[in-house]
Amino acid sequence: DHYLFVDRSKSSSKSSFHQFTATPSKAMLNGTQKTATFRVILDKASVEIFYNDGEKVMTEIFFTSAPFTEFTATTNSSAEINNLVINQLKFN
Repeated sequence: DHYLFVDRSKSSSKSSFHQFTATPSKAMLNGTQKTATFRVILDKASVEIFYNDGEKVMTEIFFTSAPFTEFTATTNSSAEINNLVINQLKFN
């Protein structure tokens, strides 16, 4: 089985929201595909992930006191990123 995970466990460990973020969220993906597309939109308090142009969509809210400084993508098998674009949103 193939899943998309979002782990928010470190985003709110010192807040009352930790009970809601302690377990990673996951969505089952189509495991027969050789290629996939992901679009990730990250702002101050949330992330939206679009898998294969919206075939699966995950939206997660973060309860953090500091800005994001890192984005990590991992896999338990081999994967190749053919195109990666990171844009910073401007906040007032």
